[in-house]
Amino acid sequence: MCFMLTIEWLSYMIKNHVSVDTSFIRLINDRILLKQIAAQQRHYLTNPLNTATSGPVDDREMVELASRKSLTHGPKFSFVPSDMADVIAQQIDSCGRPGFFEVGIFLKPGGGHSIGFAVDMFGNLALFDPNFGLAIIQTPYLGSVQRGGVFDDVIDELIYGYDVNDGECARVS
Repeated sequence: MCFMLTIEWLSYMIKNHVSVDTSFIRLINDRILLKQIAAQQRHYLTNPLNTATSGPVDDREMVELASRKSLTHGPKFSFVPSDMADVIAQQIDSCGRPGFFEVGIFLKPGGGHSIGFAVDMFGNLALFDPNFGLAIIQTPYLGSVQRGGVFDDVIDELIYGYDVNDGECARVS
């Protein structure tokens, strides 16, 4: 469910050229979409998210779920906070504005989680976590992620809050 919510948040920004917060407000207010996603979660045999045993969905399942958009898989990262922050910041900086990323994190106890990072066309760098909501990390984004502040604090919280083992950053276009 977290992957589908993340892709919906990113896809709406890409398709409609709206801000990170407009896409978030639309997502949480779209009861029909939320009911459809919840219903899909209940279909064990047809839902790849329920069959993923050791992390987020694999590449084939990602393509199936995100068929409206293309995912370009990026580098993997370890559970070391600086490594995860470096990889995600480099991906964001190399893409420029706007840029949209799904980050699949694999958890030490097994399973996984999906979050999104986006730099919208208005220069807002934001994180979307389906469990917690939207956080504007940097505004304005001027071509590089400001390190040593909010961005790194958010990454630290993700790693320790979710007990992250490793993960991968995928560009959504």
